[in-house]
Amino acid sequence: MVKHTNRIKQFMHCSKCIEEIPDGISPRDFLRIEMGFTKEGIQIWCVRHEENIADFDLMGNQIGYVEV
Repeated sequence: MVKHTNRIKQFMHCSKCIEEIPDGISPRDFLRIEMGFTKEGIQIWCVRHEENIADFDLMGNQIGYVEV
């Protein structure tokens, strides 16, 4: 089994959530986001505010992924 590590270099957050974070709470603990595939690509969605954070159009390119 492949051991995965977090390789994220820059996080994406809901700007409204960032403004509302209580003192002493990290974005990781406060934010409520979903990420998934769409017909065109990948979308990141804020559950708390029911708003789009990012929508990536892969322009028809196939992507690979590693199952865990």
